[in-house]
Amino acid sequence: ADEDPRSNLVDGSRNLYQRYALAVLWFATGGSDWKHDLGFLSIDHECDWNTPFQHFDHSITPMGTSCDAHRKVTSLTLQTIGLVGSVPAELKLLHDLKTLSLDRNELENMEGVEQLDQVEVLTLGYNKFVEVLPTWLGTMSSLKTLGLSDNAFTSTIPTELSGMTQLTTLLLDNNKLTGNLSLLDDMPSLREVFLQGNDFSGWITNDFLANLHDLQVL
Repeated sequence: ADEDPRSNLVDGSRNLYQRYALAVLWFATGGSDWKHDLGFLSIDHECDWNTPFQHFDHSITPMGTSCDAHRKVTSLTLQTIGLVGSVPAELKLLHDLKTLSLDRNELENMEGVEQLDQVEVLTLGYNKFVEVLPTWLGTMSSLKTLGLSDNAFTSTIPTELSGMTQLTTLLLDNNKLTGNLSLLDDMPSLREVFLQGNDFSGWITNDFLANLHDLQVL
């Protein structure tokens, strides 16, 4: 973070760690080549490292960081801007982060996500992950949405995912996953499940369907 104009912040400043984490992310994912300049490493407060982004439904949300009233980063959205490489472990310093959306980039390694156990929304779809679906995802007990669509994840769905008792949306479509889907019996909070485009065997059980009173999409 030597290029950061505010790098002389005194140790103990409440935003020092989150500023450092975001700077590491910028360097680790090729920030100088991002498709949009979001102000990362600028003298502006890190809560202002963003730009308005208009979605297909014409709603507008910040692309980059979003913060709460205490200037803590609660959301990090970096979609379709050309991230490469790995998600850095330093993101664990964003203690108030609830949403991490890094869809439609060129990321290849997600190990840096492992310690973000407070995150509620994690979407990493349409990247270049070619790996076994990590068992540590099951330790992210706060997750409500997990989106890993259109990568090349392999193996079966880890049994550890049954520990995600608050999960309502599971997007695993268009990967290279195998095995049966009996694990879904232990995830009654699910409301949206996308599984197509894999090599699953067997059938979704009647127990799964009977328990999912709120299921809207399958």
